[in-house]
Amino acid sequence: MFKAQIDVELLEESVEAIVGVVDEAVLSITRDGLEVNAVDPANVAMVCLKLPCSSFDNFEFESPEDPLKIGIDFANLLRVLKSWKRKPVELELREKTLFVRSGIFDYSISRLEPSSRRREPRVPEITFIINQANIKAELFREAIKSIKLVCEDFVNIGVKDEELYMLAKGERGTLKAVLGQISHIGDVCSSHSIEYLSAMCEGMNTETINLSLRSDYPIRFVFDIAHGKGKVSYLLAPRIPPEED
Repeated sequence: MFKAQIDVELLEESVEAIVGVVDEAVLSITRDGLEVNAVDPANVAMVCLKLPCSSFDNFEFESPEDPLKIGIDFANLLRVLKSWKRKPVELELREKTLFVRSGIFDYSISRLEPSSRRREPRVPEITFIINQANIKAELFREAIKSIKLVCEDFVNIGVKDEELYMLAKGERGTLKAVLGQISHIGDVCSSHSIEYLSAMCEGMNTETINLSLRSDYPIRFVFDIAHGKGKVSYLLAPRIPPEED
């Protein structure tokens, strides 16, 4: 049995963070709250979300399975939530159906079998050179938006001369955005997909992002949700240039 109540804005914020990487994923329900760990079909990006029970106005969970895993089409759920007014949302899981209720609405979602979803990924352990550098989410979104006007493929993200920067080169020119200053000796740089970064930006409903970086390794973004009670982590694989013959 699972029943919970949460503000629709907090639920929408959480689902948006998931959809920034994947449309469908396995939701793990435990006595401590909700968790999602998923990778996109191309194995390029990963999202890890934790929404503790303290984020909810009410949270009840009793099951012989702990965690209880259910497959959810989060992209479709997000479209529905965006059409609702800012009211509390009630969640209830009964057998193979998740019921989402708010105001005059009663939305039922047929759960996807977890066995039909991709296996939950193992979060890689990475020793980052730049670890948890704070950047303003608004600046990051602004930089991505402008970079897409110059280049649609890949952008270099790195540190040089204590500047945290993004650099894109394309047929329409070169664009550099400086996101902040970092006390670090030496250069760090990694190239990443602009398309994936742009999608992730849509899920970053926060003021501050913690960025971790190492040359030619996945980049990590960590940010808070649900008024600081929940946490989201994105990992994005680097572009590996083809080997020269």
